Amino acid sequence: MRKVIEGERIHPLEAKTKEVFDLRKVGELIFPGSARVVMKLLHPDALPLSPEELVFLRKYTKRDPQKIADGLCELAEAVAARKSKLRELEHAVAVVDQHIADYQRRIVRLTEDLSRVSLSSCFAQTLQDQIALCERNIEKRGKQRLTLDSLTKTCKLTTPYKDIAEFLGEPVGSVGSIIARFRRKMRELIEEERS
Repeated sequence: MRKVIEGERIHPLEAKTKEVFDLRKVGELIFPGSARVVMKLLHPDALPLSPEELVFLRKYTKRDPQKIADGLCELAEAVAARKSKLRELEHAVAVVDQHIADYQRRIVRLTEDLSRVSLSSCFAQTLQDQIALCERNIEKRGKQRLTLDSLTKTCKLTTPYKDIAEFLGEPVGSVGSIIARFRRKMRELIEEERS
């Protein structure tokens, strides 16, 4: 990702500390403009680009401002779609939890009814069958809940690396490495701040 930045050649691996770190300003970490912009593109809804960063993007991508604005809107829409998917998954989890709670309450009522009747009666067998059915439904819903939990945990609320790479005209691996270095440095700085 070698690009001319303000008259000097900067490679992300050669980045030097140029700004003061402030934990309240996540987007303004100690990396040069390219890494900071990549991180802001990763979280377009939470970290808006400054006018200087928009100028940087214009020079970096060699696109006109309208194409940059359209590209930024597409990235924000991708994140919004992911958030919408997460909300749908969370709603589905809540619905499954409600079904499980309903089945559990039904089992309690059926068990109470069963305790009041003779176990040799036909009605007792019907109640036992209904309890068994509720238990099978709870098991089925439990498996469904595990699947939804797994999907929820893998649902990311950031711009896909490939979309950022395409927007910047860079390989996905370069974008991934910038983000990994940025996050590692962020963890180090937070740990340092806590010490």
